[in-house]
Amino acid sequence: MPIYIEATFPAGRYHATPWGRHVNEGMAEWPPSPWRFLRALVAVWQRTLPQLSAADIQAVLTKLSGTPSFFLPPHRVAHTRHYMPWEKKGPMDRTLVFDTFICLDRNVPLVMAWPDQDLSSHEYEILQALLQNLLTLGRAESWVSATLVENCDREWNCVPSERHGNPVPMLCSDPSSCFSGQQYPVHDQKKLEKGKIKPSEWLFDCPPWHLCIDTQTMRSQRWSSVPGAQWVNYSRPEESLIRKPHSLTASEIRGNQTAQSGKPYCVTFLVDGPVLPTFTDTLLVTDSFRRAVMSCFGFWCRRNPDQAEPFRRIDEPTRFASPLFSGRDLAGVNLQGHRHARYLALPSPLDSNRIGTLALYCADGFGPEEIAAVSSLRRLTVGHRGQDSSLELQLQITSIGDSMHTPATSIIGPSDTWESLTPFLGNDNIGRNRQETWLRKGIRREWRRLTESQPELAGVELQEVHSLTLEECHQKQLPAAREFRRIRTKHGGRDAWRAAAMFRLYFSTPVRGPVCLGYGSHFGMGLFQPQPLQPAVEVL
Repeated sequence: MPIYIEATFPAGRYHATPWGRHVNEGMAEWPPSPWRFLRALVAVWQRTLPQLSAADIQAVLTKLSGTPSFFLPPHRVAHTRHYMPWEKKGPMDRTLVFDTFICLDRNVPLVMAWPDQDLSSHEYEILQALLQNLLTLGRAESWVSATLVENCDREWNCVPSERHGNPVPMLCSDPSSCFSGQQYPVHDQKKLEKGKIKPSEWLFDCPPWHLCIDTQTMRSQRWSSVPGAQWVNYSRPEESLIRKPHSLTASEIRGNQTAQSGKPYCVTFLVDGPVLPTFTDTLLVTDSFRRAVMSCFGFWCRRNPDQAEPFRRIDEPTRFASPLFSGRDLAGVNLQGHRHARYLALPSPLDSNRIGTLALYCADGFGPEEIAAVSSLRRLTVGHRGQDSSLELQLQITSIGDSMHTPATSIIGPSDTWESLTPFLGNDNIGRNRQETWLRKGIRREWRRLTESQPELAGVELQEVHSLTLEECHQKQLPAAREFRRIRTKHGGRDAWRAAAMFRLYFSTPVRGPVCLGYGSHFGMGLFQPQPLQPAVEVL
């Protein structure tokens, strides 16, 4: 039967350096070279299946020694940078090391095909056993899961090509010489008998194939080419396989809303950057997020003047603004009722102390103009551009609709018990004495105001308010309330930071979130997360 091998990378990364390149050059091999794959199978055989004979392994590998065709999933080259101890100039000396790898979907397989070859049932079982024991391909952190498949209807997008305008050279085996041993090192038998061979010069216990010569021997011999291998040019799809984010138009969004019969009230963004902002800087990040959203909306209005007329400011006719984004009407008067947008930050699923998701939420839903404007938001500057303390982040829309579920937490509910994700901030006139008492009263007052302004919350009573201790915060991997930034930059410095605490709220009936109370509630402060509903206990 033809040979089709599917390989997935559970870590979502493939680490390997092309032959002839230094690891610190920032180059990544893609796809895995057939020469590397065959040598990996030999290593698996020697390490885990020594009971198999060399004749059986050679029969299988001979079928794989040609030039395969590939189906490559969407991918992207990425890297991390590390300053590693070097100590060349002293104990504090560091050197910059690049770790370059291929990012790809861990569930979409890479497929290697030899459609002109045919395996017997015995050879099929041997190759399947080798693939089952193949755990890594490339470097040790490049985990792989490979298996044989009987049929494959993929379109091969990486094939040998001599006429391609920009070919990719790949190191493949030479079927005529990879299993021969003319250049395989041989020790002098007399030196072996006298014990004059250094342990570092001992050969691996492998068949004398060119395929089995170790890399150290090749480099020590300073061979200009790899024995048993040949370079073959392949055509390879570019990184553009991953689609560039598409900015939606108002007409497209209006058509989708008509089809779905409803306005989207939530837009979520994935956050990426050299360093993710800390969760304790939520107020700083969301304040910058609001400025970026309003700037995008203003830019969209200037580019679409025919659709922007309803958003022209009355007090400043040359400017445009969305009441939902700004929290003010066109005359500049503050809106009441908390029906405008909330700018929320959620922790990263990999590190709860870092912000991994930004969410834009509006109880009344966003119009097509607002969605069209924010769909073009790609970058966010935290702080003020040009300052030393500013941080440049990249944003990618992950959902537009009625769901704010992330791997880290869900802030929608419903639930009758809610716990603080960010601290509740009280009034600016709360002193040092009895802060917790005043904050409890503040929560109850804010909830009463919220129920009066939002009819869907009418009749829901806040029954109990319990404080979260430091131990409970640590158990939930949440920073303490005192560690958070507690005032917007425009409202004062650190001396004006407000009293804060973390609470657990109990309601009379389950409510739906997001639940945000207190100062900065439209900027992610006073945000609560739902707890699982407790099943009702039947009385027998």
